[in-house]
Amino acid sequence: MSHPVDELMSEHRLIERMLSALQSQVLHADAKTFPVDYVAKALDFFVNFADKRHHEKEEKILFPALAAAGVPRQGGPIGMMEYEHTLGRNYLGTVRANLEAARTGSPAAIAAIREAVSEYTHLLANHIMKEDMVLFRMAQNVLYDQHQLAAMLEEFHDNDNPYLTDEFRAKYEAIVEECTAMVPAVA
Repeated sequence: MSHPVDELMSEHRLIERMLSALQSQVLHADAKTFPVDYVAKALDFFVNFADKRHHEKEEKILFPALAAAGVPRQGGPIGMMEYEHTLGRNYLGTVRANLEAARTGSPAAIAAIREAVSEYTHLLANHIMKEDMVLFRMAQNVLYDQHQLAAMLEEFHDNDNPYLTDEFRAKYEAIVEECTAMVPAVA
């Protein structure tokens, strides 16, 4: 049986691909060709896939299991990951708040989106590294009861939650494929 963190790490790889594509498209685009529609599509991915699917699995399933196994929440790795999730949501809120003004060519809105995207992509890349290298390794060491792991995996695929279905993941995998295909190849 696979460990629940294996699935979370698989989702990390998808998130990393989208982070890279977003950085490539946004941070170097000029104001006249600023890719507002691309940013809107990426925002949809990060709000719905990265946050409502991935981070919710961590916050509602993995983190409580880790806390029950003795991993500190406040002042520990779980609390730090939750704090970074909140920071990420704030950056995404800045992007959302400036999309329509950027669509009209507002230099201030475009600058705000660029800054939020820069901060968000940096935050999330480091966040993923910390989870992969520290928190998920802890999880593999302290969460080993096969019945508990099976229950967690079942919760990860709760078909009553539309964010956790296989169809939902497939939809966002297709969006990542579409968005990464739009990134010019580096010569």
